[in-house]
Amino acid sequence: GSSAIANQPPTFYACANANGSGTFILTSLNPIVLGSQSSSNYSVSYYLNSTDATLGTYTITRTSVTTTGTTIYIRVQLTSDPTCFATTSVNLVAVPQPLIDSVDDVITCADYTLPPLTNGNYYNSPNGVGLIPAGTIITQTQTIYVYNSSSNASLTCHAESSFQVIIIKVSELDIASGTYCEG
Repeated sequence: GSSAIANQPPTFYACANANGSGTFILTSLNPIVLGSQSSSNYSVSYYLNSTDATLGTYTITRTSVTTTGTTIYIRVQLTSDPTCFATTSVNLVAVPQPLIDSVDDVITCADYTLPPLTNGNYYNSPNGVGLIPAGTIITQTQTIYVYNSSSNASLTCHAESSFQVIIIKVSELDIASGTYCEG
């Protein structure tokens, strides 16, 4: 007779959102769990506990799970014979976002020097593109991005904020002549 094999996947990492939860696409594990078994002959399903996986009840029907971290149980079953199955599990770990400094918008009448940051670096474009060293003098109005990344296992997570530097040069103000104050 045939037998089912449930290969245990390695720990599954996802970047956490601001609430600390990661979104895990469970179906992306199917090829690892099945190994050399054909997906046309075997089905893979996911469960919140080992009892449900063994019984084949209360299947997680959505393709993704959002969590701060948990263990999900997996059942591999011969499609033609539901009594032929195997189970395993996978640990889901949400990798925290790196810390990122939040900088308030700056409105000034002079050039602005970027102060040192505790968490992250300055960039002139989103996603960590165009590094601007701290201490750089900003001479024109622009959006500045603060970006930071951290790696864990095979995963890199990032965080980003941005702020405006608005420079109003008095010499460039165009004030029409006229009388503005009366008596």
